[in-house]
Amino acid sequence: MAQPLPIASSGREARGITDIRAALQSFRTTGAGVAMSLNIAALADTCRRAGRKDEALGAIEEGIATAGRQSEGFNEPELQRLPSALPGADSTS
Repeated sequence: MAQPLPIASSGREARGITDIRAALQSFRTTGAGVAMSLNIAALADTCRRAGRKDEALGAIEEGIATAGRQSEGFNEPELQRLPSALPGADSTS
């Protein structure tokens, strides 16, 4: 997953989203699951930076579910934080 992340953080979010989705699919195909919620969080954050709120929310929900299913609680705080960073989020809640 290391290669898509620099692309996603270099102002080429659309390409990064495509690459991260492809990497996640490859992980799923092989049965790999280690740190999956971390990688889904990277997708959510990249969608957020690209202004794709609905896609970001979908990835956040998937990441939280994955973290719970795979006992990856270490990443849940970041996944819980991301909705407040989305455009139009109510900063008072």
